[in-house]
Amino acid sequence: MKRRNGGALASATALGAALALTACGQSPDQLRSWAETDIKVSNFVSAEANLKKALEIDQKKSGNNSMAVADDLLDLGKLYERQGRFAEAESTLKRSVDIRRQQGGLQAIATGLNEYGLVLVDGGKYKEAENVLQEALSDREEGGASKADIAESENSLGKLYYHGGVWDEAKQLFQKALATARETPGPDSTLYADLQNNLASIYFAQGQFGEAEPMFKSALSIYEKEFGHNQPEVANCLSNLGEVYRAQKKFDQAETQYKSAIAIYEKIGGPSHPSLGPCLNNLALLYQEQSKYAQAEPLYKRAMQIEEQAYGTSSPNLAGILRNYAELLHATKRDAEAKQMLSRINTIIAESQK
Repeated sequence: MKRRNGGALASATALGAALALTACGQSPDQLRSWAETDIKVSNFVSAEANLKKALEIDQKKSGNNSMAVADDLLDLGKLYERQGRFAEAESTLKRSVDIRRQQGGLQAIATGLNEYGLVLVDGGKYKEAENVLQEALSDREEGGASKADIAESENSLGKLYYHGGVWDEAKQLFQKALATARETPGPDSTLYADLQNNLASIYFAQGQFGEAEPMFKSALSIYEKEFGHNQPEVANCLSNLGEVYRAQKKFDQAETQYKSAIAIYEKIGGPSHPSLGPCLNNLALLYQEQSKYAQAEPLYKRAMQIEEQAYGTSSPNLAGILRNYAELLHATKRDAEAKQMLSRINTIIAESQK
């Protein structure tokens, strides 16, 4: 992974280079480079080992509270997030932020806050995430950050508002940031792809399928070119395309997209990757809409199990899965079981209003 905000280890002299080497002849920079390659080929076990070794070396060399260590923790936290290991990602990124507040300037702090805020969004902690992401954007604006960095923060804040159902504000942020990203870092950048994917999600939610589909496809092309196929960004785009096709009654195309997304999530995070819950739910709903109830039911059950394991029994996403499953139960003349699902939904709603 590339170092950010002054975190790179510079070896100005041969002596400095020698000091940076490990006993087996590898420097932290080399280990991070290997980890970046590992991630591109979905070798996350090796990537984690290399990043942890780089962290260990930097801790021994410069102490536990150096900016080098903060950057190592940032890279490690982002790796955990890619795998759906959100609790580990959150604690690791929080440590990085704490060090940055002690040792870094506004830009270094904002970099850590942006990544930390995103993992809070992933974990459904929207109120906390809003404070963190707004601070990151404010720090970047106050500290004279690049246009691309400010666009990144606007994208992150827009993602929070999208997940929180505040679509108008999310849409405005995505459109503003997309215009910036088209100029810098450019239309082939992953930031531009992120913004296309996120803005397309708004268009889809508003029923503008003609606008959403080409943007999802464009984002998918950029992601695959930059990261390769077996990556969470690719899986997310494939799932989103599946939703577009399902809404248009293109069931075969939708099924292909969902199954591809599920396969990627299982490869990168195992059978309990948190992002599998929504994908399995959507595939189940696709089968349900075709009256293929026997194929849909086990998918709903697995989706519920994953959602509960990842986010607990009061997750709003769990309520959505339960509602879909209740409709299946009703369609298959199992009204007593359907009522049990509806009771669970009411409990979740009551919990959310406390």
